[in-house]
Amino acid sequence: MEDKNCPRCKMTGRKVKPITMESHLGSQALQRWEDSQARFCKTPTCEVVYFQATQRFLVEDIRTQVYQKSRAEKRLVCYCFQHSVRDIRDEIASTGATQVYEEISKQCKEGRDECPKKNPQGSCCLGNVKAVINSAMADYDVVNEEGPKMDDCGSCCGNEATPIAEEKVIEGEAKVASRLAIVAAFFSSSCCWLPLLFVLFGGSGLGLSAILEGFRTPMLVLAALFLSLSFYFIYIRSRPCARSGKFSKMNKVSFWGSVIAVLIFAFYPTFLIDLLRVSRADAQTVDVQTETKIEVHHFRIEGMTCEGCSTTLSVILSKVPGVKSVKVSFPDKRASVELSASFDDALIIVAAKDAGYIATRVQ
Repeated sequence: MEDKNCPRCKMTGRKVKPITMESHLGSQALQRWEDSQARFCKTPTCEVVYFQATQRFLVEDIRTQVYQKSRAEKRLVCYCFQHSVRDIRDEIASTGATQVYEEISKQCKEGRDECPKKNPQGSCCLGNVKAVINSAMADYDVVNEEGPKMDDCGSCCGNEATPIAEEKVIEGEAKVASRLAIVAAFFSSSCCWLPLLFVLFGGSGLGLSAILEGFRTPMLVLAALFLSLSFYFIYIRSRPCARSGKFSKMNKVSFWGSVIAVLIFAFYPTFLIDLLRVSRADAQTVDVQTETKIEVHHFRIEGMTCEGCSTTLSVILSKVPGVKSVKVSFPDKRASVELSASFDDALIIVAAKDAGYIATRVQ
């Protein structure tokens, strides 16, 4: 089991990526590195910088001066944009203020930072920058009423940063929004499959398709709103440096999967019905060679709103005693029914009426 605590100071270390180790370990230390998970120790008084299950790397093993492990004012606090502790303190001493925090935040939002590679701690420096600014302002008795407002969570999102705990909440909200979009899109096609479901379980789909058709557009609009909300959580509200994390990548995959699902339900609402139609094809095949007299009667059908209606009506008519096979065409608004010569057409008309459709015999 991985030990998360530093072997010297026993404080919990933060995971760092391989690129961090490759960028800051000295040549000899690189040979000892096990090319596996490592953690960073930020305790100033501890000489350990990185540690693994069987290896530890001390200050002398690192080719970069580590902000947390040095007290020199010339040391860098921002490694991506080369801001030192002395630069920040000198600016505050001479002007009573500094814009370095805002400058770093802006450049991070523009995607110009390379924190995992350039910063020995493997994450953004803004938490450290904030500490340096606050310390300098206290030393020089500068009142900072509108200074950086940020939790020290190592974020690179400036004043709009959110704590790590809130970031997890945002990821959860994005997932929920994506799933709700699929649910809304699924029910937008209910006018196609729900009446059929009623019929298959012995119920009646009387007028159900026409009723549900009225909800199709509102449900698709709702699905689009949920997708927009999910997009906002993933690509706008989340922190820029958090958008490359494992869960963020999973959220992006989930989001675009939801987009595909919504598009399928929006532009191909009958695909479930088509799958069912294929599975029922053999069941509707009739051996007509055993019948002496088989006729095909054609009916004009009114009241169908989509392909789902044609499948529902086909199932309903196939259950009428004496019917051998049924083929209903939504584009043609017609039904072709194979039945015995002595069959009464009124049974087809009544069955269609009970389902909410109007059937009229045509030649």
